[in-house]
Amino acid sequence: MKKVPATLIALLIFKCTLFSQTAEPARGVEKKTLQIELESIYSVQKENSSTIKSWSIPNLLLRYGLLKNLEMQFNVPLIREKLIEHDALIYTINKFHDIQIGFSLNLWAQHKWIPETAFLYRSVLHSKPNLQFLNVGNVYSINFSNNLNEKLTLSNNIGYATEKTSGYTRFIVSNLDYSYSSKTNFLIEYSCNDTKESGVFQNITIGVGYALNKNITLEYSVAKGINHNLFYTGGRLTYVIESFIN
Repeated sequence: MKKVPATLIALLIFKCTLFSQTAEPARGVEKKTLQIELESIYSVQKENSSTIKSWSIPNLLLRYGLLKNLEMQFNVPLIREKLIEHDALIYTINKFHDIQIGFSLNLWAQHKWIPETAFLYRSVLHSKPNLQFLNVGNVYSINFSNNLNEKLTLSNNIGYATEKTSGYTRFIVSNLDYSYSSKTNFLIEYSCNDTKESGVFQNITIGVGYALNKNITLEYSVAKGINHNLFYTGGRLTYVIESFIN
């Protein structure tokens, strides 16, 4: 793998975790339903003598069912970032990360061995002080979902993300979800990000989810880099508002 500055690697990986920290669903939210996801991720990336610690506090994702098979998405992460070099603090900043706006389009439902499939697109926008927005990248993904039986669901995302400053990232996310009960589920997930600038990064994630009721779900996950020195952990609160706009 090419030798690149730790800062660049950390930023690339952190952006990838925002894209694919857990697999995107193949099925969108129902029409006229608003789904609010508040996710906080803590990550530590180390390379040689440099360490970047990042927190999303929080990462806000809004999903709205505009039509029967069309879900609109709006993502705004607030990031706290700390860079440490040779055990000395270089900087600590709070910032809005790049905004993502896009949609998920259901293509077809599962039929026997053919998985339910959706196409996802997000435009990555950088906000300027004068409230203008500059497109700095795009995310494209085909999302698949197979209900293997009543308890097991296999989801796969295959995607491509472009960034004007650092080239491209190809990614794949495979997620196996086990429904232990009507309220509790467990997951194991593998993700691989192939970046133009710095090679291939692989992660393994385990997690658990618990439904407080039909509208509110809590999730927790922890991940470790397989071939690089990355650790991150996070929690997510999902709140579903049905018939948001009548």
